[in-house]
Amino acid sequence: MSKRPRAGAASLLPVRAPLAARKEFYSLLSHVHRTPLVGACGYIDFVLNEYAGKVQKKQRESLGQAREAILQLQRVIDAFMDLIAFELDLVPAASAAIDLAAFLRGLREELSSWARAERRSLRLSVPDSPVFVRADPEWLRVLVRELFSNAVRASPSRSAIEIELRKAYNSAVFTVGDQ
Repeated sequence: MSKRPRAGAASLLPVRAPLAARKEFYSLLSHVHRTPLVGACGYIDFVLNEYAGKVQKKQRESLGQAREAILQLQRVIDAFMDLIAFELDLVPAASAAIDLAAFLRGLREELSSWARAERRSLRLSVPDSPVFVRADPEWLRVLVRELFSNAVRASPSRSAIEIELRKAYNSAVFTVGDQ
């Protein structure tokens, strides 16, 4: 009898594929998602530098906002590409076993201060027992901060940002949202 994949467990490329195939897949995915953003930012810079002619104040403001949105999207894609690299087992050997529950508790004060400064509150829900993952601690800190900052930007003032960690089978489920 063959095993059926769990719902949501389907993969475009099995992690057990040869390393060269995983690297090629990652490279293609990276190129497809990053290249248009680099091009769009380049065109905006071209216009902002007035190589195409004079730019009015209101146009400059709008183009600046568009450029910032593209840079934000680039950061999100970078974080997801890091996650994909981890899923494809392409993470550098510098990764370590990290108790994600303790890690998030350690970030609580930093994130709470940030939330208060942005007129938000923080609710952290993590298990009392350890939830171990294998990751680079600095990469993990950047990923959590980026998800948190996206939630802050997308939520209304005076709302609560909720960070939840729970175990599900042999996985850790991590969510960030607002209430």
